[in-house]
Parts: sequence; C-alpha cells; structure tokens
Amino acid sequence: MRHFKLKPPLAPQLSEDDVEKSCRDLLAYRGWYVVRLQSGLFKTPDGRFVRMGSPGLPDYICVHQAHPGFFLETKRQKGQLTLVQQQKHFEIATAFQIPVITINEPNDLVDYLKELEDKALR
Repeated sequence: MRHFKLKPPLAPQLSEDDVEKSCRDLLAYRGWYVVRLQSGLFKTPDGRFVRMGSPGLPDYICVHQAHPGFFLETKRQKGQLTLVQQQKHFEIATAFQIPVITINEPNDLVDYLKELEDKALR
C-alpha cells in the first residue's frame, strides 16, 4: 500500500519589483516622499560607460515632514545583501546615524513605520 502526505501549495514568491512597488505605494499612502537612488554602470548613447552613484548605495531615500528619514533597500523575499551593500549600509548608519532598512516583505515596512509613528507620539 502506498502512503502519501498532503502538502499545502507553495506560496508564490514576491519578486524584488513586487516588493519595491508595494513599499513605494505604502510609503506614498502614508505621506512619505520617496526618491530612487540610481547607482551602477550605465551605457551612454555614444557607447561610453558612466558610473552613477556609489556601489552599495541603498535603493531609495524616504523623507517625511513628521518622522526621521531613512534609506530603504528592497530585496526579493529570499534575497540577500551583497558584501558591498552591507559595507555601504553600515557606513551610512554608523557615520551619519541615518537608518538603513532592508525589506523583503512589505509587512516588515508596515511594522517599521508603525514603530516610527509610535515613537513620535511619545
């Protein structure tokens, strides 16, 4: 006789684009101004390459009139920071005392914003 186990269907994994869009939408809804920080190597129309930004720079900077700003890095659900990103984020957080958060799940951003808002009420 053959035995089998029923398994729940695998939950779909969010892509980094899904996480980014959810975060941008949530931040806009809650009154945050979000700016994309472009970094990397870009090819110009005449074929040259130009480096923009600095390696490891977080994806976004988020500012609000009533709450401290922060840098935001988005990753797919199981995404990991590169070593260069870890170093840059540590530099920003340590040298400039500006929080850098990495979000893999949009609900984690909800929790972070709630914590910021609760601090403002105290």
